[in-house]
Amino acid sequence: MSATVFDTPLDERSLIEASAGTGKTYALAGLFARAVIVHRLAVPQILAVTYTVAATQELHERVRLRLHRASQLMAQWPGDDAHGDDDAETTLLRQLLHTALQDESVVALRLRLLRAVRDLDLAAITTIHGFCQRLLAEHALLAGQPLLATDIEPGNRAQRHRLAVKAWREGARTVDGADFLARTFGSLDTLAEDIRHLLAPEPLLPPASGFDACGQRAEAWRHLRRIFVAEGEASREALRQAVARRILSGAKDKTVPVEALWAWFAAQSEAPPRPHEDLWRLTRDALRNICLKNMESLVPDLALCGAVETFLIADEACDLQNLHALRAGVRAQDARDKRDAHVRDFDDLVEEVFRATRDPVTGPALATALRAQFPLVLVDEFQDTDARQWAIFESLFGEGGLLLVGDPKQAIYRFRGGDVDTYLAARATARIAAPLDRNFRSRPSVLSAVNALFEAATHADPSLLGDGIGFTGTAPGGRARDDDYAVDGTVAPAIVVQSVPPNPNVKKGTYNKDESIVIAARCCAIEIRDRLRAARAGHARRRD
Repeated sequence: MSATVFDTPLDERSLIEASAGTGKTYALAGLFARAVIVHRLAVPQILAVTYTVAATQELHERVRLRLHRASQLMAQWPGDDAHGDDDAETTLLRQLLHTALQDESVVALRLRLLRAVRDLDLAAITTIHGFCQRLLAEHALLAGQPLLATDIEPGNRAQRHRLAVKAWREGARTVDGADFLARTFGSLDTLAEDIRHLLAPEPLLPPASGFDACGQRAEAWRHLRRIFVAEGEASREALRQAVARRILSGAKDKTVPVEALWAWFAAQSEAPPRPHEDLWRLTRDALRNICLKNMESLVPDLALCGAVETFLIADEACDLQNLHALRAGVRAQDARDKRDAHVRDFDDLVEEVFRATRDPVTGPALATALRAQFPLVLVDEFQDTDARQWAIFESLFGEGGLLLVGDPKQAIYRFRGGDVDTYLAARATARIAAPLDRNFRSRPSVLSAVNALFEAATHADPSLLGDGIGFTGTAPGGRARDDDYAVDGTVAPAIVVQSVPPNPNVKKGTYNKDESIVIAARCCAIEIRDRLRAARAGHARRRD
C-alpha cells in the first residue's frame, strides 16, 4: 500500500485497481494527505467523489484523522528520532512530512497543516450527484442554467404512476397502440413499474431502425398474403409429403400445425394481424430443426417460409419502434412536468452536467474553470461509473490530475449502472498504478481458496470474467486469522460447495439462468439462516 500512496502520480490520469477489503479508503485518505502535505494543495482544491453518502462520510473522517495527526506530528517536530513503536499510519505520515520538508521550512509546513485542519469543513468529498449539484449551482452561467431555484425531488412511485397514466392514455388512442400496450405491459400498474427503466439514461437496445418499421410490417403482411393465395395449397401439400416421407418429424410437440395455420391464414384480411402463436414454425430455421437425420437436403424450400420470416422480423421491428416511441414520449413528458414544477431528480443533475460538458460553447469554459478549482480529482468505486458519468470526468478533468480507484471484477455486475466497457475504455487511457493487493478483511484460508478457484477457472477460460477482465489474487495483509471464525470449536472451512440435484423436468437435468439464480439465492439464504442459528445456540463464534 505504501507504494500506491507514495508513487501514484497526482498530476495525470492514473488508475489503482483494488479488490474488496484491500484498504481502498485507507489508501485514498493517504493520497489526499500526500496531496496536501507534499504537493501543497489546499483542502478545497481536492475533489473526492464516491458513490454513497456513507462512503463520503467515512472518507471525510479518515482524511480528518490523517491531517489532524499530521498537524500533531509537525507541532512536535523534530521530536524523538526513534519511532519503532509507530503504527503504520503514523509511519506513513512521517515519511510524507520528511519528503515535504526537503524544500519547505518546518514553520511553513506547520502553518499549512493547521490551515488544512481548519479547512476540513470545506473539503469537497461528495457523491457524484452532490458534485453535479454543486457544479450547477456554483457555475450556473457557465453551464447554461436558468437562474431559477430548483428543488431536488427523487423519483417516486406517484411520479411514475402519473407518467404511466399519461402514456397509456396517449398510446391507447389507436387500436394498434392499445394492443401494443396490453401485450407489452399487460396493465397500467406494470407500465408504472417499468417507467423507471424507460427513464434510465442508458440507451434502449437494440436501437430503433430509423425507418417506418410498422409500415414495412404492413407491406410484409400484404406480400405474405399474396404468396399464400398463390402458393398456399402447394405449400401445404409439400409439408404433408415431407412428414409422410419422414423428412420432417411428425412428433406432436415438433410438427408444423398445418391445418390450424392454414385456417388462421384464411380468416385474415388485408390488415396485418398479430402473428399466430405457431407461425414461427413455418420459418426455414424451424423446419430445419425438425428435420430428421440426413434429410436436410430434402427439406422443402418454400417461398411461403421466406415471406413468413420477413413478416415476423418486421413485426418485431414494429414493436421495437413503438417501444422507442413510448420511451421518447415518457421522457419528454417527464421533462415537461419537472420544468413546470421547478424540480429535478438525481439523474437529472448528471444529465444537465453531461449536456453542459458536451456543448461546444459551454464545455471548454466549464472545463477550464473546474480544472482551476480542482487540480486533483479522486474517484472512488470507479467500476460503478456509467458511460455518461465517465464522459463528465474525462471532459472536465481528463487533462489534469485524475485518479481512479476501482475493482474491474465488480464492473461486470453493473452495480449502480456501472458499465464494464466504460471501465475498460478508461483503463486503456490511464497510467496503471501499483495495485492494492493485500486483503485486510478476509481470513487467509478464504483468500487462498478464492485465489485457487479463480486462478484455475480463468486459466481454463481466460474470458471467464469478460474480455479484458483478469483475476489478480490477493494476499493476507491484516490481523485476520483462520480461527477468527469457528464452528463447534473447529476452524470453519474456507469454502463450502452446495450440491444441487439434477432438474427432474429436463432430460439433461440442467437449469436455465433464471432457475439457477433462484437456486443460488435460496442456498445462500439457507446458509445464512443456519449460521445465525448456530451462533445463537453457541455453536458458531466469530472474532472481530
